[in-house]
Amino acid sequence: MPEDSNSDVETLNNGSLHVLFFPPPRLNQDTNIQMVTALVLQLIQCVVVLHQPKEDAADSQDESDEDYEYDFDDEDTKKSRDADKDVLIVNTYETAVRTGQNFLSVFLKKCVSRDEEDYRPLFENFVQDLLSSVNKPEWPSAELLLSLLGRLLVSWMSGLYV
Repeated sequence: MPEDSNSDVETLNNGSLHVLFFPPPRLNQDTNIQMVTALVLQLIQCVVVLHQPKEDAADSQDESDEDYEYDFDDEDTKKSRDADKDVLIVNTYETAVRTGQNFLSVFLKKCVSRDEEDYRPLFENFVQDLLSSVNKPEWPSAELLLSLLGRLLVSWMSGLYV
């Protein structure tokens, strides 16, 4: 999957890619990020699934038997369901981390390869976009990608990456 994403980036990387900007609605007017960066951030963010609390779920749905399912459960069943939800959140977060690691490693391999396409300007703009969106609530995955990128670069520089 990351290889497919990077091959799509390759087809877009024809020199005019730096013109395609995505202005997020709640960022200030001076801040724009590349469309590629926005797509990668959305890809990472959409992997994580959070559960709705019972009250919110009841508000968003019509009254049905499903809403009353939890009323007759014993305490152990409720704890089990809560644990299952926590496991789901942790599993989806780990999937997001793996997706980010795969994307960044393939992207960096493309940057250091001696192909005819030069990915270094795209990578430089990508990092700049991550840095400008790291503290924005719209892009929580920017912090994750920067953290993963730092670890990946340290491992490459220390010779641990093969």
